[in-house]
Amino acid sequence: MKLNTILKYMNLSKVFCLWAITGTLLFGLGQTPPEPIPLNLYELGITITRSSVECDSCNVVYGPEEYGAECCDHAINAQPEFFNCEILENQYYWDCSGCECGAGEEDYTSMFGCDESDACNFDPEVTVNNGSCWYAEENYDCNGECAVEIDCMEICGGSAVVDECGNCNGDGFTENCLGTDECENMDCNGECSGTAVIDECGNCGGDGYFDICLGTDECENMDCNGECSGIAVIDECGVCGGENTSMDSCGVCNGYGPIFECGCFEPAEHFDCDGNCILEYDSCGICGGNGPDFLCTDGVTIVCESLAGENCPEVGCMDEAACNYDSEANAPGECTFPEENEDCDGHCLEGLEADCNGLCGGTAEEDECGNCNGDGFTENCLGTDECENMDCNGECSGTAVIDECG
Repeated sequence: MKLNTILKYMNLSKVFCLWAITGTLLFGLGQTPPEPIPLNLYELGITITRSSVECDSCNVVYGPEEYGAECCDHAINAQPEFFNCEILENQYYWDCSGCECGAGEEDYTSMFGCDESDACNFDPEVTVNNGSCWYAEENYDCNGECAVEIDCMEICGGSAVVDECGNCNGDGFTENCLGTDECENMDCNGECSGTAVIDECGNCGGDGYFDICLGTDECENMDCNGECSGIAVIDECGVCGGENTSMDSCGVCNGYGPIFECGCFEPAEHFDCDGNCILEYDSCGICGGNGPDFLCTDGVTIVCESLAGENCPEVGCMDEAACNYDSEANAPGECTFPEENEDCDGHCLEGLEADCNGLCGGTAEEDECGNCNGDGFTENCLGTDECENMDCNGECSGTAVIDECG
């Protein structure tokens, strides 16, 4: 390295140390953070370049000619030995919110952001408000969902109610909805002395559908407005003849249009709004992934999860004499074997029988008293040749007898 370059780095380090002390004192005194301090890299002869996506994740971008770099990630990637997000925020007052911050700072929390507790993007760890707070629309939550009651006209926070005649935002007919104080004979359309009535399908002045309101005796092809051979249909938002006019530009019925960062949708993690990966693809083809991280059932092999079926070894019993032998296994697994003189189904091998103890090929037999492997009492099982008065326990001159329960 040339001498003048070494001296420039030495001077840069001195400036860093001075700003570090100054920044600590300023925050220690509780003063308002000043304007971002330029890094002076151009004056020191350090030229840095950046890729087209290096600052894409950062919320704040600076002018490189004035500040020495375009964003925190730009400065960190160029001079990682001098900069990280903590240094840039606390000593240079750069806003690193949203930035990736480089190796070792994956969990770094920026002190810049929204500190207003009623904002949708409130962050309790933020100490410096950078003006990024945003709020939900009146009557809606931060997810665009209605947070109050929806009236009968499907308006969030609206005041329309169903009157006593069942009409949304109606006038409220009296006299069983057939008249008012001024009109004794009002029809279902609210016309005095009118003739309109509600048909069996619930439509005022309707033709009276039959066949679940899909036709009448005179009209086989009635549309949703009750008109014969009409063309009105129920649109995707459930409105007859609505022609999807209640659908917003994002295709959501009664929606609020493009309210997300990418318009109608939030981008997938590590992707921009055009579907481009803003990081690097790992060896598994995953944007921003960490490479193979799927542990196969052998407990040893690690592969890409998407290729586990192809690359993981087939673990199984490789002993052909075992009951669970797996002809496709290429990695040893646990084997099970039958009991002596039995097959894998627990049956005695051909030519063998189970003795009275249930052992295949065993020699135990029942004696004349019905006891498996017993001594074989004689005299009705109450004695033997040597003992004429043996009890049921086999004791000579014993007193034990078989009770009523056997």
